Amino acid sequence: VYVNGKVYVIAQSSNLLQVIQGNTVTMNYTLPSYSGAVPFRIAYLDGDFYIIYQKGPLVQWNGNVVKTFNIPEVGKFPAIISAGNYVVVTASYGNKIYLVSPSGNLTSITVMNGPQALAYDNQTNTLYVGAYDTNLVYGISMSTLKVIYNFTLNATTVDAMAFIPPDELAVATYAQQVEILNATTGKVLQVFSIPTFG
Repeated sequence: VYVNGKVYVIAQSSNLLQVIQGNTVTMNYTLPSYSGAVPFRIAYLDGDFYIIYQKGPLVQWNGNVVKTFNIPEVGKFPAIISAGNYVVVTASYGNKIYLVSPSGNLTSITVMNGPQALAYDNQTNTLYVGAYDTNLVYGISMSTLKVIYNFTLNATTVDAMAFIPPDELAVATYAQQVEILNATTGKVLQVFSIPTFG
């Protein structure tokens, strides 16, 4: 994540949160250890970092652990994002996303099976959720916490997503392609094939 001129990244194999400024790692913070869990991805909201662990907890952290959340069925490839007044985490082994408010309240929304991709449109306050188990993408109003869009992709599974202002969604799929969708109608605008490397 990018915060106040610095980039913060998770060094998974070292169990570190690293701070990058310019082209240099300027600080290393050792993250808490949890049996069988690896720090995986990070988000930032209202002065705190939120670190989701593979097959482990969600940790609210500000240099020290503020709070630890148990996210059921978090899985091996959870996604995390700041969206509106929440941090959102996917339970990729289940069918829910979990939302944490700055006050520490935890709530969930039922979505499709295997959610593991998130994108956010801050202009319309819409969160997009994609899954590796289906070819569905949901759009959720972060004001009402209700599903307002339900799209079907040409491909079978979703790997990652990004919102492209003002109104497009880029969806990377396991079929080695990227689909560009209209973010409100779900209409496929373009499809790009991605070459296989290695």
